[in-house]
Amino acid sequence: MDGGVESTTALISIFIKDIFNWEKIFAFPLSLKAGRQELLCGSALFIGANDFHNGLTWDGLKTRISPTERFDVDVIGTKMVKLNPGEPDIYLAGLYETYKIFKEGSLEAYLFYNKRDFPLSHKEFVLIDSGRKWFTLGARFAGKVGEFEYELEPQIQWEKPRKL
Repeated sequence: MDGGVESTTALISIFIKDIFNWEKIFAFPLSLKAGRQELLCGSALFIGANDFHNGLTWDGLKTRISPTERFDVDVIGTKMVKLNPGEPDIYLAGLYETYKIFKEGSLEAYLFYNKRDFPLSHKEFVLIDSGRKWFTLGARFAGKVGEFEYELEPQIQWEKPRKL
């Protein structure tokens, strides 16, 4: 039989990249998504599948806790997929909360930790390891009343000071 270690490694690699998605774990309001995935948070101002970073794909875990029909908390821990050899590892971890105020309105809040910078655009600039560690705290208030749609998403970012 042909294959051996190389074909086994390829099969494991394919499995790891696939998404494992488990909804309502043991009838609890808890779901888990693991593997390669795109992340979309709110209006995608900070994190989205096709945002100003030319779209981002992540390997990692996303757990959703839904204690009520109107309230969800996502716990996220991921590593950005490398598109070019030699790129540094980029990590993102955080919490994203959504509270449905009414049928077509929500209040969302988030806190994320990012290790290293996001690339401006894949394949257009060389990404160097900056060693930066920064935090993003934000909120989003969005909805629709009649024909009037609204959205407000302020956020603040700060960097963890580097040791000299």
